[in-house]
Amino acid sequence: MNIKQFIKQHKDNWQQLDAAIQHLHTRKHQVTSQDIDRFYRLYQKTAQNLSYAQTYFPQEEMTVYLNTLVAKAHNMLYKDQVSSGKQIKQFFTVTFIQLLWDQYKAVIIAMGLFLLGAAGSFLAVLSNPIIFMLFYQVKSQQKLIPNDLIQILGR
Repeated sequence: MNIKQFIKQHKDNWQQLDAAIQHLHTRKHQVTSQDIDRFYRLYQKTAQNLSYAQTYFPQEEMTVYLNTLVAKAHNMLYKDQVSSGKQIKQFFTVTFIQLLWDQYKAVIIAMGLFLLGAAGSFLAVLSNPIIFMLFYQVKSQQKLIPNDLIQILGR
């Protein structure tokens, strides 16, 4: 396909995407879900056209135009959203609590396993302090000699 055919075949979609960008930019609060779906479909088609144009017509002005158009649409579609204090408060007071409530069985099981391991470790060290020294030795990279252990334990 030559460049003239390519432009003729896809020009309407590009113009519609440009119009959709203007519409979304000027009427942010009056946008419907159909507008967003249409915008997204046009964005995808134009991005595919840009990929084709970059492959077969890399030096053409039309490729630069498509790149600019796709960049505008991308920024409109994926722009960063600023979190407000209200959103953070909403997350911790409602959303997070709801997630915990929905998954309460898994949370209780995880907490139980954690406490079981912590209690087992505590009782093992309490009954035999040498176990603590063995873990401490690995962490600190110090060599413990059995005589040192006897002095530490006071036996």
